Amino acid sequence: MRVAGLLLGLVVAGAVAVGASTLTPGAEPTLVTAAAGLLGVGIAGLIALGIDRAVERRLSSPFDCDPGNAADRDCFANADRLAVGAGSAAVFVRVGLVHLVADPLRIDGAVLIALAVATIGVVVGYRTADGLLDGLRDGVLACGLGGALCVSLAAYDARKVVDVAAFDAVVAGSGVVLPVSFGAFGGVSGAVGWWLADWLSGADPLA
Repeated sequence: MRVAGLLLGLVVAGAVAVGASTLTPGAEPTLVTAAAGLLGVGIAGLIALGIDRAVERRLSSPFDCDPGNAADRDCFANADRLAVGAGSAAVFVRVGLVHLVADPLRIDGAVLIALAVATIGVVVGYRTADGLLDGLRDGVLACGLGGALCVSLAAYDARKVVDVAAFDAVVAGSGVVLPVSFGAFGGVSGAVGWWLADWLSGADPLA
């Protein structure tokens, strides 16, 4: 409950800060960007926490993890923090690099961003390949947090294409859309990464 409360606090704090900036005259780019980032972190964390709770309710039994077994009870609650942290940073760097070669507001830039996020998700899922839902969870967490970091890139784009009145709304929206969409891509590709690791280990008679 403490973790859920903290994540809900981030969501509420981010939403309140964005709302306060919207109600005051003129946009406050630094405030609204930071607030949208907090909002995104809270959303990504709540999604991952939801997967943990689903596992605890025994929805994971088809995936070879028994929550009734003391050894397996926390099998998805303890993410590989190094892989998730490095993965979220890699999402930010790769999406940032896309800005150098394609416009993210066009279809070619969107496709490159999707490929970048999916690639990181596969790597994270492969690295933390203890189970299908484990790969899903860590892919969601790494890429969702990476999406929250990318709110800063969305704010940079917004300052170029929208007026002051619309800036807050665009950046606040990115604090929801980027973590959710990146998390979805990352979750699916994280599950693929787990499957790839499982398939490769099965193909090796010495594994």
